[in-house]
Amino acid sequence: MKATRLPHIWRLALAIVLPLGLMLCVWQAVEVARNQGIERLTHEADNELRLTAASLRGQLSRHAYLPRLVAENDQLRAFLDHPGDPSAEVALNQRLDRMRALAGVSDLYLVDDRGTTIAASNWRSPSTFIGQNYRFRPYWKDAIGGGEGRFYGLGTSSGERGYFFSASVISPSGRRGVVVVKVQIADLEASWLDQNADIMVTDPHGVIFIASQPSMVLHTLDPLSEATRNRLLDTQRYANQRLLPLRLYHREALPQTLERLNVESPSEANDDGGAITEVRNSAGDSSHDSAYDIPAELLQLTPGDLWRHAWLSLSRPLPDIGWRLHVLKPLAPLRGGIWQAAGLAAGVYALLCLLAGLGWQRLRILRERQLFAKRERLSLAASQQRVRGIIDRTRAGLCILDEHTRLVYLNPTAVELFGAA
Repeated sequence: MKATRLPHIWRLALAIVLPLGLMLCVWQAVEVARNQGIERLTHEADNELRLTAASLRGQLSRHAYLPRLVAENDQLRAFLDHPGDPSAEVALNQRLDRMRALAGVSDLYLVDDRGTTIAASNWRSPSTFIGQNYRFRPYWKDAIGGGEGRFYGLGTSSGERGYFFSASVISPSGRRGVVVVKVQIADLEASWLDQNADIMVTDPHGVIFIASQPSMVLHTLDPLSEATRNRLLDTQRYANQRLLPLRLYHREALPQTLERLNVESPSEANDDGGAITEVRNSAGDSSHDSAYDIPAELLQLTPGDLWRHAWLSLSRPLPDIGWRLHVLKPLAPLRGGIWQAAGLAAGVYALLCLLAGLGWQRLRILRERQLFAKRERLSLAASQQRVRGIIDRTRAGLCILDEHTRLVYLNPTAVELFGAA
């Protein structure tokens, strides 16, 4: 019935509002699922960052003592005064090779005060370090004055990535030299293969030096300036590598993760004490190892759908090493949960709309029944009134009896004939 139908303007409004409400509901559910999924991934990445940082420090620090220990060797110190003795050179090379094998490092060698290698554990190799000059290397400059040094980069002879520890050595006659230990970076990467994430390490210039994906190694996150390239060439840290930036199809910062992680993350102490060490990045800003200094990011390294090919990247500085550690978690596992949330939201919205429609239909039927009953009562009353009018106007005496033959009504003519009942 027209009386119980919605006006045309209301029906038109519902036709517009209901689809918009569906889209809004699904969008909100997707946003909530996305944020919760990213927050969960961020916490997982944070835990993996801590474990990986501790593992990386542990693997490097277990070799830090070796240069100082080797520098105390009497045979090595004596050879500094007589580097031209062939028999002494062979004996020292063999001893360095045995030390290298026992310590589990890649190479162990001795450099004189002019920066020339005079003994090495790889003395039998075609690419031996003997005769090579490393005066330009920072680890030689740091140690030759009596201290210790650390350095990472590509080997000029082998072309392999390595981490170098150095310590000063002084001969009995006072001649100085440097003992150098090289650790292969590939050995560090091997421990990351079983993790459910990709790991990469960048230097202060953003050069990827270590990565669980070999294709990322010796690339950069951002293009290098000409001044930075010149500084790297001076130390031959990466030899003549091109250091091209990674191709990023999408990069999005997630600033909301920064404050939350710093609030939830307890302070960490460095291996060499309780104080927090500062390190300057390529922009000249200082960062602390106890706090995240940049937010998490969404990085897409391959073309296609963002949720299929993007990664959540979380990083934190390692000031005591001079690196930044990154963990990349794939977003693909979140895709199913987001679709489920969207489907659930659409289903709940449709159910609510159906229940509202059923409620409106029930209310409409109830109103129609009430209107019908009212019309029936009015029709019956009108019919009774017409019959009574006909009876009252007739000239014959008429009476109405009920089912018990009791008199219930006399028309005016009957009242005149028989008197009042």
